[in-house]
Amino acid sequence: MPRKEYKPNGLLSRDTLLKSVIALPREVVEIEELGGSLTVQAMGLTAWLYLMGQIGEQKANDFLSDLRHAPHLLSVCVVNDTGDPIMSPSEWEQFGAAHRDVALQLISVAQRLCRLGEDEKKGASVPS
Repeated sequence: MPRKEYKPNGLLSRDTLLKSVIALPREVVEIEELGGSLTVQAMGLTAWLYLMGQIGEQKANDFLSDLRHAPHLLSVCVVNDTGDPIMSPSEWEQFGAAHRDVALQLISVAQRLCRLGEDEKKGASVPS
């Protein structure tokens, strides 16, 4: 069977590329335990590639290996109003020890916004 020939429509312009860029998804998470809210946003490409490299070195499909990187995930994804991280990985490590349920709630939101684990879900069969 002959290969289909690719015919480009032309070079993409900078304006076309910039129009396709949207703001990183973000969500305000109410933290009843602490009486306020925090903003969680998806990570940018560089942070995502770094995290994937770190997770990729761990055993595949090892849920705990993903969680070992949770302090880094939170340090990148939990941000202030201007999008800057509010705590370092070591500070999130301490926070998580004191407020485990809150940390797990934030991790869950960050994973969803960053689309972490989507590949595994696509491959999983749906129970009937």
